[in-house]
Amino acid sequence: MRNTLSDNGGVTRGICSVEDGKLVSIAETKGIVKTEDGAEAGGVKLDVVVWSL
Repeated sequence: MRNTLSDNGGVTRGICSVEDGKLVSIAETKGIVKTEDGAEAGGVKLDVVVWSL
């Protein structure tokens, strides 16, 4: 996710949950902003790990 965040304010992204290599849910999350150590939305830190296939 870190590569899709803006330097100019919050963004909306679909955040996927994966279990056992399978997609289990997608949650639309608004107001995601970059922080010094990653990202957050509504005061909640988000995992910004970039996965490659």
